[in-house]
Order: sequence, then C-alpha cells, then structure tokens
Amino acid sequence: MSRPHLIMLLALAARLGAAILNAAAPLFTALFALGVDRAQRVTGVRLVGICRG
Repeated sequence: MSRPHLIMLLALAARLGAAILNAAAPLFTALFALGVDRAQRVTGVRLVGICRG
C-alpha cells in the first residue's frame, strides 16, 4: 500500500472512531449518572434529560 493511501486510511479510521464516540457520548453520560448517583432514584424522564443535555 502506498504512503498516501495509508495516510488516507488512517484519517478515515480516526474520523470513524470520533463519530462512534460522539454517538455513544449520551449513553456514557447516562451510565455515569447511574453509577455515581445510586442512592437517588434515576427515572426515565431524568435520563432523557441527561441524554439531551
């Protein structure tokens, strides 16, 4: 594989990884809120509020 193709492939992989992390960020936020705040009940409505920011 030539060098320009390798660089292009690495850039594409980096973009794909960033897109996956951005899409999963609300889920991580909700899981973090559940893990940190176990003493307080977290309702579905509250989770939606957390996910929407």
